[in-house]
Amino acid sequence: MSQSRQRPDDFVAHASELTRDARKVVDDVQTIYHNASDRVNLGQFYQEKPLVVLGVAAGVGYVLGGGLFTPFTARLLRLGTRFLLLPMVTSQLERALPQPPSPQSSTPPRHQE
Repeated sequence: MSQSRQRPDDFVAHASELTRDARKVVDDVQTIYHNASDRVNLGQFYQEKPLVVLGVAAGVGYVLGGGLFTPFTARLLRLGTRFLLLPMVTSQLERALPQPPSPQSSTPPRHQE
């Protein structure tokens, strides 16, 4: 059984390619950050809405930490569907379907003299 071994030159070339790719990712992230900070004053936004900033940071950390494809996320999506989507669908169906006629009272109206 023969194993193919990489030569040191191949390893160095591969490592150099990974380093270039990593630098490009860092440059792209810095460009995105600078573009966003030019459009939005992040310090002022943080001062005005700190809970929104913390929520976004927690969400990004959750996704980057690998929490997106977990059973916990699946449960959260099911709960979100129940609490958000079902009431919206119900209200849309109520609007779309014709309303049944209201039952009239069986007693005739009284005349006052």
